[in-house]
Amino acid sequence: DYVGGKQRDQPVEKSVWFEAFPPILTFQLQRVSYDKDLKAAVKLNARFNFPEEVFVDRYLERHRREALAGRREVAMMRAECRDIE
Repeated sequence: DYVGGKQRDQPVEKSVWFEAFPPILTFQLQRVSYDKDLKAAVKLNARFNFPEEVFVDRYLERHRREALAGRREVAMMRAECRDIE
């Protein structure tokens, strides 16, 4: 959450878009998170599995509009499913 000018928590989404990718791509996971209740950093021990294939085209700047439209559509379908349950 982000504390804005009115000092209220607001949900925020940050995104990064790429022009191109190198032939070999490496990832670094952040394994620590801040716990607001404990007011301290907490190590994340949850297992994270990468899929065998990563479709990086959906993170390219030239596909941004289509990718965001697809993400919005999926979010709306998930909301509809929650409403049905």
